[in-house]
Amino acid sequence: MADLRIERTEKMLCGALLELMCEKDFSAITVGELCDRAMVRRATFYKHYADKYDFLAFFVHRIRAELVTELDGADPIDYCVGMFRGGIRFFESHMRLLRRAVDSPAYSVMTGILCSDAQNDLTERVREAWNVPEADAEIFARFYVGGCFNLLRCWLTEPSNDDAEMVTQQLRELLTRSRGAFLSSR
Repeated sequence: MADLRIERTEKMLCGALLELMCEKDFSAITVGELCDRAMVRRATFYKHYADKYDFLAFFVHRIRAELVTELDGADPIDYCVGMFRGGIRFFESHMRLLRRAVDSPAYSVMTGILCSDAQNDLTERVREAWNVPEADAEIFARFYVGGCFNLLRCWLTEPSNDDAEMVTQQLRELLTRSRGAFLSSR
């Protein structure tokens, strides 16, 4: 059974980080400020995290875990589309964070963590679902995760008349067609 105190601390710190990142660049946020906003003692923070970057990694893994939970058992294409949809939902509900984060060095750290986790997960899904060697699955995963993240960034930051569902459907069609080409080349 999970320790409710730890869960509460994590929740409060995540909420505080989200609020602070909407107000200022991550590099300007201090551990003291984060702890004050979360109403958590600094000693408690350092008991669980080495520094604010360690906590940022935890924060990103937690967001991804929430997205992935609803994708348990999804095939590789549904996984990519689901992650894309989840990214849209997250950033649409946190537009101030998006506007501030995209130009921040923390954005590349956050997307690097998310991409790495998603690539590892998708590699395993492709390898198992499509019965291809790991090296092939890894190339496919890197290509598609990178493309999905770039598409998400462009859709969220560049003016467009395309609605989220249309872009998501186009992504699904592209993934489905390319899957066929990928598998037929094996």
